[in-house]
Order: sequence, then C-alpha cells, then structure tokens
Amino acid sequence: MYLQMECEVCGIPRYKCDCTKEEVMKQSGRVEYHTYGLENREAVVFKYDDGTWGCDYYENSVFIASEKYEGHSEEYAESAADNYCSRVKNFENNQTS
Repeated sequence: MYLQMECEVCGIPRYKCDCTKEEVMKQSGRVEYHTYGLENREAVVFKYDDGTWGCDYYENSVFIASEKYEGHSEEYAESAADNYCSRVKNFENNQTS
C-alpha cells in the first residue's frame, strides 16, 4: 500500500514516478529542514505550511513512506528520522530490503 501512494506532483504511484524530492516538497506545501542518512536509508524531515512536522522515508533511494506528525514537535520528527535510519523504526511492508 505504501508504494501505491500517489505522487503529489504527477499523480502516479510514488515508486514509478521520476519527480524530484524538491518538486514533491514544493507541490505539497512542505519545506525541507533536515536529512538523515545511514547506509542505504534516508529520512527527510519537513514542515508543512500549517506548521505540522513530518518525514519522508527512503531505502536504496526508493520512496518507502511518508508520515505527518500532527501535534508533535520538530524534535519528534527528528527522532523518528533518526530511528528509521538506525533501523529502530521499520515499515512492515518494505519490499526494498
């Protein structure tokens, strides 16, 4: 299901789209704040126009998931990003491993 999420820019499933992270961020009203990475995992921490924090998750440069953390702080999003890159946080249906 996570790989079927539509791209905010082109409307096709994210795993098939060629849109850049910058294009997706701009179209969806998000500003990138931090990028975390370790080995083959990357997490991008961003802030929506409404002040809500979130993360996009990648493995082997493939989009895995996006989460929005309503009611939580920047530090919460940073912790989630760090946990993902450190393999503390995982996505059950991740098929890129």
